Amino acid sequence: YCSPHEADLKNPVILVTNTHTQLRALAPELLSQTKLIIHPNSGYDHFAQEKDLWQEIPLVIGHEIRAQAVAEYSLSALFQGLSELPQH
Repeated sequence: YCSPHEADLKNPVILVTNTHTQLRALAPELLSQTKLIIHPNSGYDHFAQEKDLWQEIPLVIGHEIRAQAVAEYSLSALFQGLSELPQH
C-alpha cells in the first residue's frame, strides 16, 4: 500500500480494497490511473452508490464464504516472489 501522495501516478494502478474502502475519499488522480480493482471481501453493495467512480474499471469480487482465502490468494499472487501461493 502507498498513499496517493507516494504513488507514481504515471503508471497504471491496481487497487486492492476491503469493506472499509471509501472510493470518494481517494484522490481523483489515483482513480483515473486505476486499471483494476480487486475486492476480496464479499459483494460490492457498498460500492453501488459510488458506481460512477468505478463503472469503467474492471472489478474482481470475492465471495463471502471464501473471503479469507480469496484475500490470501490475491495478496500472495501480488507478492508471489516473496511467498508461496496457498492451496486452500
